[in-house]
Amino acid sequence: MIQSPNRTDLDQLIQHESGRCISVLMPTHKAGRDVMQNSIRFKNLITKAIDCNREMGGNAELHSRLENLAKLEHDSNLWQHQSNGFALFVCEGFEQTWKLPAAPQDNVVIDDQFFIRPLVTAINSLTKTLTLALTWKNARLFKFDGYDVREIVDDVFPVAKRDLVPAPLREDRLQFSTQSTHGTIGTSGHAKATPMFHGQGSGEGGVEADRAKYLSQIAERLASVTYNTDSNLVLMATEEVVGEFEATTDVEIATVSHVSPDGLNDEQIKQRVIEISHSIAVRSTDEVCERLGTALANEMAATQLDKIVLAASAGRVETLLLSDEKVRLGRFNRDQQEVEFDENAETDLVNIAVHETLKTGGSVLQLNEGSLEAPVAAIYRY
Repeated sequence: MIQSPNRTDLDQLIQHESGRCISVLMPTHKAGRDVMQNSIRFKNLITKAIDCNREMGGNAELHSRLENLAKLEHDSNLWQHQSNGFALFVCEGFEQTWKLPAAPQDNVVIDDQFFIRPLVTAINSLTKTLTLALTWKNARLFKFDGYDVREIVDDVFPVAKRDLVPAPLREDRLQFSTQSTHGTIGTSGHAKATPMFHGQGSGEGGVEADRAKYLSQIAERLASVTYNTDSNLVLMATEEVVGEFEATTDVEIATVSHVSPDGLNDEQIKQRVIEISHSIAVRSTDEVCERLGTALANEMAATQLDKIVLAASAGRVETLLLSDEKVRLGRFNRDQQEVEFDENAETDLVNIAVHETLKTGGSVLQLNEGSLEAPVAAIYRY
């Protein structure tokens, strides 16, 4: 099972589409007595999928796969450890389950493409952030997926400075000298032992080298975590730490929060992460809308869904923008390059636009409702 799918996961899902594609989506409860409802909801939806497949002239392999997947109803461990949503995708020779950060509506869709539109929020770079809470003692990483904040706890983060910098190099290692200096003679007439930090005096550069080594290794760990992700990176640290980090590494930071994480408890850190993430999303949305306005003025964009579907299928859409979650039913004839709106159809034309945009390397952004004058818009490559 994939948790919080990224763009690569979605691209791979599209590549596995073959023949009849069945999508089952549902909201889930994360904790409490309500988790009991997860398995019941799944049972109802998977039964509906089996019945629909049979009514459509049942594919034997798909029927067998669905019957076997129906047994997940009894997997109590699965349903007691969910996120906000659950998705199941099945086609000939392939099946995949996902935990979703956003709660989709109950849905069973059978088409020649997977119903991936509700997953757009999971890969939406406008709302996703990774926040590095950094001090001279340790580094912690917090992930915001647009809905929840959680601390990443694995073999990479969190990490303490003492685990990255060898003991002889640490600046908190004290050396004691007995050199006699003015003002350091004890009552017995003997020189007092003067505590000195490693690197003090002529070796002061050792402290800087120590810190540089620490920050460089933090940057390396960040690179391993952020590889193949499009999350905005936030740095939460004092001005001194921020300055050293920016001078020592080439990590691209979206924004900085000048505060010491040591002065905040976990809930305060998470609340600050949410506030910063929302401000980034608002700023990014404004920038995207400005791009759209310029593109429309230069006839390099569209807000009509039929034109967008045709452009996406031709690989012309660079960025697809969605501002609501409403389904718009119709038909798309690829061979004749025709789009027809029909409320009695079973295909969501917006899902086709999403699918075709991703398949041809474009990006899809889910904006807050009302961000655009139209429910869907596209910025063209050419």
